[in-house]
Amino acid sequence: GGGYIYRGEPECYEKVSSSLYRQYYKEIDIEDFKVEDIQKEILAKAKQYTDKTDESEILAELQHYGGRTNLIDFTTDYHIALFFACDGSHDKCGRLILWQKRENYFYQVYQPREPRNRIIAQKSIFVLPDAGFIDPDEVIIIPAKLKQPLLNHLHIYHGISSETIYNDLHGFIKIQAIHEKADTKFYKGLTYQDTDKYDKAIEQYDKSIALNPNSAEAYNNRGVAKDSLGYHEDAIKDYDQAIRLNPDYAKYNNRGNAKNSLGQHQDAIADYNQAIKLKPDYAEAYNDAAYRSAESGQAIKLKPDYAEAYNNRGVAKNSLGQHHDAIADYDQAIRLKPNNAATYFNRGFAKYSLGKHQDAIADYNHSIKLKPDFAEAYTYRGIVKYSLGQHQDAIADYDQAIKLNQDFALAYLNRGISYLVINQPEEARRDLETARNLAQQVGNEDLAAAADLGLRKFDAPDEDE
Repeated sequence: GGGYIYRGEPECYEKVSSSLYRQYYKEIDIEDFKVEDIQKEILAKAKQYTDKTDESEILAELQHYGGRTNLIDFTTDYHIALFFACDGSHDKCGRLILWQKRENYFYQVYQPREPRNRIIAQKSIFVLPDAGFIDPDEVIIIPAKLKQPLLNHLHIYHGISSETIYNDLHGFIKIQAIHEKADTKFYKGLTYQDTDKYDKAIEQYDKSIALNPNSAEAYNNRGVAKDSLGYHEDAIKDYDQAIRLNPDYAKYNNRGNAKNSLGQHQDAIADYNQAIKLKPDYAEAYNDAAYRSAESGQAIKLKPDYAEAYNNRGVAKNSLGQHHDAIADYDQAIRLKPNNAATYFNRGFAKYSLGKHQDAIADYNHSIKLKPDFAEAYTYRGIVKYSLGQHQDAIADYDQAIKLNQDFALAYLNRGISYLVINQPEEARRDLETARNLAQQVGNEDLAAAADLGLRKFDAPDEDE
């Protein structure tokens, strides 16, 4: 009936007290310690830094900026208090404080006349107790195991989350203070991830999630790290949790990528579509979907200078045998982003597919110029040269590709075939066996079968294969 105000605390502290009281009551060994005397001194100094004259407004502003005051934050909305009781110290019980509104000599309940955005969002009301603490009328304990389910419920059914509660820069700073330890682990994981140390990144994300199970970003990033190591199913579980924690979190495209890796292409497209639905200008999601559908056209519509979308739509068209249309898309991608080696490589493959060998070689040359360690470009340039009968030049390209990537099975396979053609059987057998072994190690059955086919030349030299 509006008779109560509420406060949420992530732990069951000794008293319901102000930050100023908590700072000094153990330090000042005086039985009649009076916190209001310290408050008066702080106010006198603070008045030198503001044009405000109303002491309550000065105190409210100090509280807003994280200063120590004798104010105790309450709210008129018990859902918001419940959020504060659950957000933090996830391994400990929290509590919800109920306190009847009262205005007398000992307590002053008031709202500032110029509330800031975060105060409005939190429906804040301040209590100014003379003693520095209050005796609650009722306390409800929140078991640690219920904190996360309650946070999920508040977000889904009441729209209450960190983003809505801490809705300004100073709120963000407060979030940092609450989740400082968890954030330290998160950023450490991010650092490992940026240097491709995915196992170590996962260890840090594990620790971050243990400290703050409400972090959609930590689950998402752990999913990315697992995806990078090939643990696609585990990655999807992390993406699922990230989306449960924040349904508006536009990282569905990451889950779509993991599903694509597992061959679940229709499910992947559904995720890309959801990412696009949540963020219609999210061109990256259309870009990811381009390999499986015509959605890249929408990416180009939303962001005409989005070179990657043209490139990926070209890949999709090329896989459908639409080589001329694919080249048109690659041309546009190159106009928008002329220094992308991958686009020249893809255009070279499309031109080779049309029998334009010299044009293909020119594109592979440009790709290698932009990216000298592009082993695939050397290999495919070698394939084109092989088609032109330039076997020694082709072998030189395969040599360079293998020098750059000693586990590149396709380069060994094609070099072995070239050695067969120029009648160097020992080198051919060596390369074909290496190609077969490498292909088997990574589960590439087609490439392993191709190497076996070449090796059969040695077992049955008179057989027409």
